[in-house]
Amino acid sequence: HLSVALDYFNRQQWEKAMGEYNKIIELQPDHTEAQQKKALIQQKLVEPKSEKPMVTRDKKAERLLAQGSRLSQQGNHHEALNMWRSILSMEGIKPSYYAQADKFIQFSKNALREKYLPLMTQANALMESNDWVGAQRILESILGDYPSHVEAKEALQRVSNSLHQQARQEYTEAIIEENVGRIDAAIKKFRGIIDRIPASDPYHQKAKRKLKKYE
Repeated sequence: HLSVALDYFNRQQWEKAMGEYNKIIELQPDHTEAQQKKALIQQKLVEPKSEKPMVTRDKKAERLLAQGSRLSQQGNHHEALNMWRSILSMEGIKPSYYAQADKFIQFSKNALREKYLPLMTQANALMESNDWVGAQRILESILGDYPSHVEAKEALQRVSNSLHQQARQEYTEAIIEENVGRIDAAIKKFRGIIDRIPASDPYHQKAKRKLKKYE
């Protein structure tokens, strides 16, 4: 109920918000936030209504919708999304503006998915062939341009996990080479880990420390 109540509160739908907060208080009589919000709503319900602030907010929403549309037409979907998302956080505007903003957001998300679909297909093919490094480069390029791309983030996590397992195996092999005196072979494996495994991976750091011994 709390998230629903807060959504109604932010949209200044006082009666609906009051109903949700009453449900919360009925279940948890000492719920501080619900009591505070209910008190604020009671004040709002007795205040005289003013049309001017709402008109001003509506004009701002219209301006943001138009700016977002221009940015989207220019191919700048990221900035357009920011414009339209800011409308969803506005209070006291006409419900139609929320609906329009949400519609435009879905349109831009679909456009971005289509834009990166060829790269995602390529990355998936590389993952199928166990070319984790190649897939990583493509996925990082996608996320560098579109940080919230869900599929790319999930795929990059799978790549990172696979590279970590690969690094662990190669590091173990390098240690064995080192222990039996084949230092050149060990150094080669340590360098391979550093070249291919992300610096954030612990085995990258371990291999780096090992190489310092032979510099």
